[in-house]
Amino acid sequence: MEVGEGFVAVPADQHEAMVKIIVKARQLMA
Repeated sequence: MEVGEGFVAVPADQHEAMVKIIVKARQLMA
């Protein structure tokens, strides 16, 4: 899966920060 390859390329800490930003964005939209 192409998505899987992209996910592996992203460092764990950077991915976690991205998730937190997405969660905050969803809360603001809600």
